[in-house]
Amino acid sequence: MILDRRTDSLTDFRDGDRNLHYLHVNKTDKAGLAKPAMMHMQQNRQN
Repeated sequence: MILDRRTDSLTDFRDGDRNLHYLHVNKTDKAGLAKPAMMHMQQNRQN
């Protein structure tokens, strides 16, 4: 569900066919990095 940018059936959390789950999970921070990339960078710093 979070991997599909567009859908008309996977979720009701959408704007037309725009999947708002996808937008929320993959939004960028002020540096332009996607949230999953930031989480990966933080994990690497801790190890």
